Amino acid sequence: MNAGIVLDFIPIYNTLALVLNRENNDSQDLTTLVFTSLAHFANDGNFLLYSLLIVYYYAALNLNEAFVGIGAIGANLLSGILTGPIGLYAQRSGRIGEMIALGIFLEGISALMFAVPFFIPGLTYWFIFVSAGVLGLGQAFYHPLGASLINQTYGSKRSPGYLGINGSLGSIGRAIFPLIIGTTVLFFSYGRGILTTGIIMLAFSLVIYSGLRGFSPGNNPVKVEKSHRKTGKPDMKPYAFFVYYFTASMFLRSVFYLGVNTYLADYLQIFTGSKFVTSIVLTIAFIPPIIGQPIFGKMVSERGGRFIVLLTGYMSVFGFALFMLSANIVLLTASLGFFAFFAFTGFPVMLGYMGQKIPRDILPFTNGIVWGVGNTLGSSAGVGIMVVLLSHWNLSFSFWVMLAIGSVSVLMLQFEPKRNREMAEMAS
Repeated sequence: MNAGIVLDFIPIYNTLALVLNRENNDSQDLTTLVFTSLAHFANDGNFLLYSLLIVYYYAALNLNEAFVGIGAIGANLLSGILTGPIGLYAQRSGRIGEMIALGIFLEGISALMFAVPFFIPGLTYWFIFVSAGVLGLGQAFYHPLGASLINQTYGSKRSPGYLGINGSLGSIGRAIFPLIIGTTVLFFSYGRGILTTGIIMLAFSLVIYSGLRGFSPGNNPVKVEKSHRKTGKPDMKPYAFFVYYFTASMFLRSVFYLGVNTYLADYLQIFTGSKFVTSIVLTIAFIPPIIGQPIFGKMVSERGGRFIVLLTGYMSVFGFALFMLSANIVLLTASLGFFAFFAFTGFPVMLGYMGQKIPRDILPFTNGIVWGVGNTLGSSAGVGIMVVLLSHWNLSFSFWVMLAIGSVSVLMLQFEPKRNREMAEMAS
């Protein structure tokens, strides 16, 4: 592998190359990539916030871990329910940029609220669950809207590669923020550390708003068919079976992914014995997706979305099995990194595949269904299943059950009716 190919998979190099190569990219194309990537960085920086909060709330306030997990269920449930309507509103209004910034702003507000129980213990549960609701609302915005904006700017053929570059910035955020939160908590206490996270999110939202305000992707605003203008409801009939079957498979995959991710910090601490070391392990383990997302995004363009969806599904199941069989910090970190490399590719792979099958004018809505129901509601169900399992069994056994569910999700997509895929191809 030569140096040029290696650099091609480095997100920062890609972004700088695009910015410098102005003759091949208009300013709005660059705006799409830069500011949506910044939004993805900020949005996914919150990915493990609640997982770390479970540990912090237990350590500082002695709250029941399973009970606190209910907040994660509520956050994902609300996010999943609202993602579709938010995508539909964005499709009708064209105000995708402002809505992306609003989502990050709400996530910042939620982090500020999550810090309150450390200062006012008497209002602990009220603030935890209300904050979780605000977090869920904020996280309903970015992924379907960012993917739709990129797809409309670069087209279905090129967009998976750009989704990969964009997604890698999300992975950087997911890798860095646990260390940031862990460091601020170590030096400034639990409450002030979480407050700092909220302030950072608010700052990001203002920068993103300034960059995407009034933005029309690629000089081609979202097109809505005449028959849709009154109701705003796209004609999904030719694609319905494909969308719903794919969503069902992604639902089970998300049950597995977030069910285990919510309690990763808790599981790792059994081996590390330190909250700060746990933050370091999580940071190291979530570095591989930074490289993986642009690789898999490019592979979606070259090999097709379905093949890569299956590849990442099978390998993530295998990687998590290795993680469960590991017994020391080095092996745990390596196997978790292997799992994360394949697992956290949903943005370029899942939504890149959708962009290959679904017309652009209804992508905000269909992306909302796949991401909101398949990814987010599936995640909420995963946390719910974990709460039930932890009420009866230990964390290790619960993780093995989730791994079995993840295996079923891959097999379900593997045996998807061929006619289902062919009809979607003919319709588009």
